[in-house]
Amino acid sequence: EMELHVDILHGILVYGKEQVRCRQQILLILQYMTARSDHFISKSDFAGVLDDSSYNSDCDTANAKINTLMSSIRSTLRNFPYEIVNVNRQGYILNKKTEPETQAQ
Repeated sequence: EMELHVDILHGILVYGKEQVRCRQQILLILQYMTARSDHFISKSDFAGVLDDSSYNSDCDTANAKINTLMSSIRSTLRNFPYEIVNVNRQGYILNKKTEPETQAQ
């Protein structure tokens, strides 16, 4: 089974023959999620994973930054068989999509 591979050194996300160049923050979050057996990241993990204390507080600006980043990750993953699923105000899970999406010709 092919897996999502995060190549921080080269700044790319790899799945099979597909490669997408990504921002460091996106790669760090995806690397964290793929390394965990549950593929979960809690909102409180962002600051540590990104080494950025502005993600640290449970305030609107930190939440907005997290939402924006997760939105970027979702669009990065749109051509891959993976999706980000919200976990009731606690964080996010990286899931393999169950249904292959039909590509418009």
